[in-house]
Amino acid sequence: YHVQSPMFDYYLPANDNLKVLDNTAKAFNNTLKQAASLAGAYLGLRGLTSTFKSIVGVNAEFERLSGSLKTVTGSAKAAKEAFTLIEDFATSTPFQLDEIVDSFIRLKAMGLEPSMEALTSYGNTASAFGKNILEFVSAVTSATVGEFERLKTFGIKAKVEGERVKFIFQGVTTEVGKNAAEIENYLRSIGTINFGGAMSEQMNTMGRYIMPFLKVSGVSLSP
Repeated sequence: YHVQSPMFDYYLPANDNLKVLDNTAKAFNNTLKQAASLAGAYLGLRGLTSTFKSIVGVNAEFERLSGSLKTVTGSAKAAKEAFTLIEDFATSTPFQLDEIVDSFIRLKAMGLEPSMEALTSYGNTASAFGKNILEFVSAVTSATVGEFERLKTFGIKAKVEGERVKFIFQGVTTEVGKNAAEIENYLRSIGTINFGGAMSEQMNTMGRYIMPFLKVSGVSLSP
């Protein structure tokens, strides 16, 4: 699916399954209507439809996100490179595109590095708690400036002692320096060590619910 924009000229993810789902969006919407009697499943599928719209229906929202990317990265070229990284990350996560872009922007604006490894770690922690990635990234960026309240949503407690911070998570206390780098490293370690693979598991769970309804509409996921 080719998208034109004043800033970018790019192709949506080349993931085979996403290509098929994109091409069958209209048929999928019809399936949603047919499944209206199955309230719980229907609501879940409505969420997936919202994801499609975030990927395909870029227009005004894309302009906002691309403009913000250009601001935080410093140039159109750097913004395009950032979007390529975000696009690659988005193909294997359960999060909406705008959530990922906003997470990237927030990290970059706070002087933190929004690398693939960092986004993967934060995404794993968010998935483990049933949250979107932006919620955990917001907690991380707040923590790096000494505001730890948001971490409680993810079961992480913090106690400041002078120039040190003690984090208590799952019964384990970890002490780090009261500075952005050490706080960031600690919070990244949670998604890597404690919740590695959480996003993939959420994607697999979503797939188990989606497949039966795609079959109802005659959609094939073969490339």
